[in-house]
Amino acid sequence: MLADVSVDEVIGVIGTDKGTNKQDLKKALDYYGIRYAPKSVKYDLEKPLPDLCIIRMKLPGYGHWGVFYKGLYYDPEFGVSNQCHKAARIFQVWEIYCQ
Repeated sequence: MLADVSVDEVIGVIGTDKGTNKQDLKKALDYYGIRYAPKSVKYDLEKPLPDLCIIRMKLPGYGHWGVFYKGLYYDPEFGVSNQCHKAARIFQVWEIYCQ
C-alpha cells in the first residue's frame, strides 16, 4: 500500500512471504524511498495515532503488522476497517512521514 506496488514485488524485496520483523520492513521502506520515524514508540491509548503509521499488534498466538491511514486500518489479513480488529491489541506505533 505505501509503495503502491504489488505484494509479490514487496515479497521479492524483503526476501520472504513468511513472518517479518522491523528490519524487513525497514529494508522495503528504504528500497522504495519511504521516509519513517527513526524509532517506533509504545502505543499510548490517550494519544491519537499519527495520520500515517505502521502499527504492531498482538493477536491471540501471534504478532501482526498493519497500517493506519487517516482513520482507517489497512490489514493484510482482515482488510480495511474504521476500527482495529477486535481481537488485536496495538502495542507499537511507527510513524511514516507522508510523501
